[in-house]
Amino acid sequence: MNSQEVLLQEENLKEKKGLTGSSLKLIAIVTMLIDHMAAGLLMRYINAGPEYVIFWKVLYSIMRCIGRIAFPIFCFMLIEGFFHTRSVTKYARRLGLFCILSEVPFDYCFFGKFYMGYQNVFFTLLIGLLTIAVIEQIKKRELSKPVTVTLTIIAAIAGMVLAELLHTDYSANGIFCIVILYLFHANRATQILAGILAFLFEAPFAQIGFIPIHFYNGKRGLHIKYLYYFFYPVHLAIIYAVVCLCHLQAYPAM
Repeated sequence: MNSQEVLLQEENLKEKKGLTGSSLKLIAIVTMLIDHMAAGLLMRYINAGPEYVIFWKVLYSIMRCIGRIAFPIFCFMLIEGFFHTRSVTKYARRLGLFCILSEVPFDYCFFGKFYMGYQNVFFTLLIGLLTIAVIEQIKKRELSKPVTVTLTIIAAIAGMVLAELLHTDYSANGIFCIVILYLFHANRATQILAGILAFLFEAPFAQIGFIPIHFYNGKRGLHIKYLYYFFYPVHLAIIYAVVCLCHLQAYPAM
């Protein structure tokens, strides 16, 4: 084996190190599942007045803390998807479709009824995507820096206000974090630092989500795009089915 082949093999090994996009998605899925089992199922059980209630409350708090890891990864993968998608329009349509598909399972899982006062996280991700798409178009206009900065701030505020008006999961905070991760996308270290600061509203557990993000190797990994999307409404529906089977539906999770 000559020196060039050795170097090529070393480069290939380096590329394989780290976490792929599918690995990050699986981490987000698992931590989200733990969080939703606590919020949608365990909280109802606690409200029903079980024995050893202190134990269950401690377990509930631990599970919710673990769940804080998920959203930073979802936001990060949204940004990666934005920069790698062939069509932002199709990406937005896909998110919009799952906004609709997820709303009824989301409402029943957490509120025990159809409820328009709070929207699932796909709405947050969709608004975030549209916000950064607008900012990207502003940047492409090659306007003066003061104008670009002003319009970027206006676009970000508009997205945050829309999320607040629709009462989406994470609302304005979620849009703010998405915009921050987008603006600092060019440098991973700076992006992670900015993300850690942006997620101070969920410190310190949300910050743990940036540890796997640090090890992201830029590779897609397994083809689990539709598992990634369908898991959200399906697992919420399953949790609510368990709630009904356990006769806990009279105790709303939120």
